[in-house]
Parts: sequence; C-alpha cells; structure tokens
Amino acid sequence: MYHNLQEKKMSRHSDQVALGFMRLSEEERTEAIKKMSDFLNTTEHRKSMMMESVRIQAGLDHGQLDQRGCRCCGRLPDVHPPIPL
Repeated sequence: MYHNLQEKKMSRHSDQVALGFMRLSEEERTEAIKKMSDFLNTTEHRKSMMMESVRIQAGLDHGQLDQRGCRCCGRLPDVHPPIPL
C-alpha cells in the first residue's frame, strides 16, 4: 500500500488531521475550510505569517509541545482525567 516509510508517515498525519476535522461542528468545519483555502491561495511569504497568526490564536505560542500532544490542535492529554461518577 505504501511505497516508503515517508509516505506512510504523511498518510498517518493527514489521517489525524482529517479525523480532527471530522470531529468539528459544521460551523467549525466551514471556518476551517475557509482558513485552509485562504492559506492555499496566498504567497509563500504570507503563508508563514498566516501560520504564526493561527498558532497564536489557537494558544500554541508557548514553545515546544510535548510529543504526546494532539497533532491537530496541540492539546496535551489531561494530567488528571475526570473521575467517573
């Protein structure tokens, strides 16, 4: 199925992003599609500025993320998961 390890890795990353996208509400999906479309249809210089802006808006401007964080949103797992009632 995969021709090389890099192709498998890229597919896994895109699958993770797709799953995160599918979990969004319809309104959030519409907003995400607009952001992605704007990103794809702009200059390379503007893309880096857009990435930085989204990173800050998403609250991901606090340095390196732990490897266990979500690749889509950067959210780290809860340190203390909720206790079932």
